[in-house]
Amino acid sequence: MALPDWQSVAGRAGMYKKDVSSGLTAYKSWVYAKGFELIEPILKSVTLAYDSDLILPSSFDKPSQVSYFVASLGSKIDEQIASYFAQGKDLKGFLLDAWASQSVEQVLRWWDRVLRSCYGSGSIRFSPGYKGLDLLANVEIMRKFVALPQVVADEQTGVMLPRKSCVALIAWE
Repeated sequence: MALPDWQSVAGRAGMYKKDVSSGLTAYKSWVYAKGFELIEPILKSVTLAYDSDLILPSSFDKPSQVSYFVASLGSKIDEQIASYFAQGKDLKGFLLDAWASQSVEQVLRWWDRVLRSCYGSGSIRFSPGYKGLDLLANVEIMRKFVALPQVVADEQTGVMLPRKSCVALIAWE
C-alpha cells in the first residue's frame, strides 16, 4: 500500500503549489508522523453473488457478483483533528485532515487493486453519495454487508463515523 503523496495532501488542504514549495514543507514530516501515530486502520470486505436485495447504483446492470468494503482510520485521528481546530491550530487541523482523507483513499485504492487481481476488471469503484446511490445507502450497506463495531453510518444522514471512513463497492461481470 502506498502513502499519499505530499502534493495531494497539500492540495486537499487547499494549498497552492507555491505554498507547498515554501515553508509548508516543514510540516511534511510532522503530518506523516502524527498521522501514523494516530491511525487505527481497519478494512472489512465481502463479495456476494448477485441477488435483487443487493444495494447498487442505478447505473449498474445486474452483475454476477458485488464486492462491498469499508475502510476506516479509526476515531483517534478524528478526535485530534477536532482538537486542533478547537485550539485554533487551523493549519495543523487542515493538514492532518487532508492527510487522513488522502490516506483512507489510498487504502481504498490498494484494496481495489487486490480485488481486481482476484476478480478481473469489474466496474468503477463506487461509493454512496454519488450519482445513482444516495449517501443513506451507507447505513444499509454497513448493516447488511460490512458491519463493524468501530464504524457506523449515521442513521439520519449516512455520514460515516469515524469521519475518515468510507464504504465502497465494485460490481463484477
